[in-house]
Amino acid sequence: MAKAFAWDKFDYRLTISGKQADSLEKLFDLELPTTGPFEISAAVNAAEGLYRLTDLVAHVQGAPGTPDIKIINGDASGGQDNPLLIELQGKYGDAPLAFTFKSERTFEVSSQTTPWPLEARLHIADIKFDVRGTVTPATDGESFELDGQLQGETLETLAQLFGSELPKAGPYQFSFRTNLVDGKLQSYSILRATLEIPNCGRRFKLCEATVQRTRMD
Repeated sequence: MAKAFAWDKFDYRLTISGKQADSLEKLFDLELPTTGPFEISAAVNAAEGLYRLTDLVAHVQGAPGTPDIKIINGDASGGQDNPLLIELQGKYGDAPLAFTFKSERTFEVSSQTTPWPLEARLHIADIKFDVRGTVTPATDGESFELDGQLQGETLETLAQLFGSELPKAGPYQFSFRTNLVDGKLQSYSILRATLEIPNCGRRFKLCEATVQRTRMD
């Protein structure tokens, strides 16, 4: 695969399908969550140092008890002189899904030893998850420092997403910061937690809270 992306110019239409995601794990040397049958197709091309993936369409059947994932339209681009950009639109079960990932500068895995700025946004129904920070993947162990925010209208959608039971409450908003150095957790902070709880026709708002957890080994 690495040699293919050394080519200066190509234009392909690819389709990949299988019974489970473990077939993709073997092909791309990745760890992926358990899934059922899947099919992915996209146009892949390169010209003048810019690599692009366009017209991405995918249908991934979820593991038992989890919704299917459908990508209706997806695009990705990046190159030696172009930062990585990924945009996906689709559905998670019946809920609308949108994902955006972008970097502020180019990314070279083989020589990346300084922090790589990035930001990502995931929307599923009323759930909004935003992350901004830096990642340094070419150290002895993965390192990152990220600020994140999770918010939504009710905990019901969040419970469905994780397949768990949560109290009837909302709107909610959680802000956090986490720092991992050489594969070891250095700190994790909940910067703010706000949750409105309906009770007997009234709504109560939890006070803002800050929690700090630090591990130096």
